[in-house]
Amino acid sequence: MREVETEEELLRELAGDGLAGRVVQGLDLAPHAARLHGAAVSGTVFLGCRTPGTLAARLIERGALLFPRLDDLPFDPYRRTLYTPDELYEGFDPGRPESYATTRDALIYAWWRQTGGGEPEDLRVTLARRLHDLSIHDGIQDLLGEHRPGSAEPTAAAEGVETAAAVAASRWPRRIAIMGGHSLRRDDPLFREVTALSTRIALRGWLVISGGGPGAMEAAHLGCWLHGASKAEREHVFETLAAAPEYHDVEWLSRAFTVRRRLADEREPLASLSIPTWHYGHEPPNPFATRIAKKFNNSLREEGLVTLATGGIVFTPGSAGTVQEIFQDAAQNHYRVGGLVCPMVFLGREHWSRRLPVWPLIEALSEGRLWGRRVALVETVDEAVEALDRLTTVEF
Repeated sequence: MREVETEEELLRELAGDGLAGRVVQGLDLAPHAARLHGAAVSGTVFLGCRTPGTLAARLIERGALLFPRLDDLPFDPYRRTLYTPDELYEGFDPGRPESYATTRDALIYAWWRQTGGGEPEDLRVTLARRLHDLSIHDGIQDLLGEHRPGSAEPTAAAEGVETAAAVAASRWPRRIAIMGGHSLRRDDPLFREVTALSTRIALRGWLVISGGGPGAMEAAHLGCWLHGASKAEREHVFETLAAAPEYHDVEWLSRAFTVRRRLADEREPLASLSIPTWHYGHEPPNPFATRIAKKFNNSLREEGLVTLATGGIVFTPGSAGTVQEIFQDAAQNHYRVGGLVCPMVFLGREHWSRRLPVWPLIEALSEGRLWGRRVALVETVDEAVEALDRLTTVEF
């Protein structure tokens, strides 16, 4: 459905064929009431618009669907863009770690807990969360270039499902996800390896995607800031972060903001997208991502995270959550969801073949199948990047 998000777009549509089949979002309709009374609005969806009572009744009579404004929430369920770290962390003072409690991210998490957590009983709460997550999904499509305001139907067939046509329409030549453990310490050598991997991927013009939390996910987004950094500069960054190595350390977030502000004085980060969730709100989203698609519904978030990585996923050593993502991706490849088979690269031979022997099962599951040609077990960052290149060119 074509989106109408500005007054200019509204006037243009009213001057044309009307609003039938359009989505009108967050506008004040009162100044345009006279024209709207006679406009074609069959199938039009109005999301969070200011609508006088008489006009609202008239629009409904003529086939429009109105979703009311929900003003008593700590978030906008009809937001038009993804979050940025500055928005979620507005008011945070690195010198006062306790100030996180006053940020938008913390307030939304508090609301999530107060309204039932993962099992809300209030239908209004459920609706507000779902509307918010749909808006975030739409923001992801806008970022990827697949669904621009004023465009025709989005090329993705449905929420969470990518198609070959959608990928071809994307502004990003490839979208690569980096998965791994949230408990990876900042002073672990693997943290540096994941950062180096991310830098290599981002420098190719590919979009880096992660689950948006701490550990390997933080390293994935940090790498997008370190392009062009000298060895000494990178070392200083790692030393600063390592002083608070785990996400539950008091200065974990403060150290990240200190590094981010220092890096921002030197360069613009390469693009990255994080997709965290308030379901795991005790893990603050890392502030190194350039865009944050934070959602309430964790199952939709997890499915979407795997599905978006059409260019491949690198699975760095992780635990239960990473293993779950592996088999979500394997199932999508097995059944060629959206007509796609995406590369799966496992970084860490010992980890994936012995400590958590996922690799033997993946080999057995994919044996004799087309997607078995797009899986690889590697040991180094160089091998991981080479595998991403090689597996993409494998023809079926």
